[in-house]
Amino acid sequence: MKRQIRLTKKDIRIFFLILILPFVLTYFFEHFGSFKSTSMGYNYPPLKIEHFDEPSHPESPINARLYDRTFTTFLGNIIIDDLYSKKLYSYHFNSEGGISPMPPYSAKIGYYLRGVMEDVLVPLVLIVFGMVFFGLSKVFSVTIDKT
Repeated sequence: MKRQIRLTKKDIRIFFLILILPFVLTYFFEHFGSFKSTSMGYNYPPLKIEHFDEPSHPESPINARLYDRTFTTFLGNIIIDDLYSKKLYSYHFNSEGGISPMPPYSAKIGYYLRGVMEDVLVPLVLIVFGMVFFGLSKVFSVTIDKT
């Protein structure tokens, strides 16, 4: 005897939600990771410089290069980006008018996506649990009697 599996549009939507939501949640939690920048082995805190006479002066911090930038994900994985070999000027003006080695949000997106790939085990486990729960809810029906 053949058994027939019936899927509705609602089931397909739930299926795609189970596939996508864990990755979106992991991307969201990557925003709670931390950045650290080093230059020639020293940690650089955000700089607060009140006034530049010549922002393009070679000794100004805006033209200095960072050695590397480390992103520690929410789950503790470490992503190291070698900025010195890429010859990138990694200091940026922040909203207070100072200079900071922290990347702007547009540059952080790449770190967050790499963080999701490093922490891929969490979304995969959530997908497996979601699929098992979804499959069991299709096979079994749980009701609570008020007796």
